[in-house]
Amino acid sequence: MRKLILLTLAIVAGLSAGALAATQMVHQQGRMFSAESLSVRKGDALTFLNDDTVPHNIMSTSPGNEFNLGSHRRAA
Repeated sequence: MRKLILLTLAIVAGLSAGALAATQMVHQQGRMFSAESLSVRKGDALTFLNDDTVPHNIMSTSPGNEFNLGSHRRAA
């Protein structure tokens, strides 16, 4: 019985964490991003919108979370 309660609590906690996932958006215009930096949690959605005619690069140098999406222009 105790294992069932713990398993149920773990499942509910996992579902609750997913329900709290945030969606954040960063705009790029005038050769600048709308946010210099921001923190995201696992499960959050992050969208970059290039509102500029100049290509921008999207990257992370956080240890263990490095990525580089390369230079992108606004979609025509």
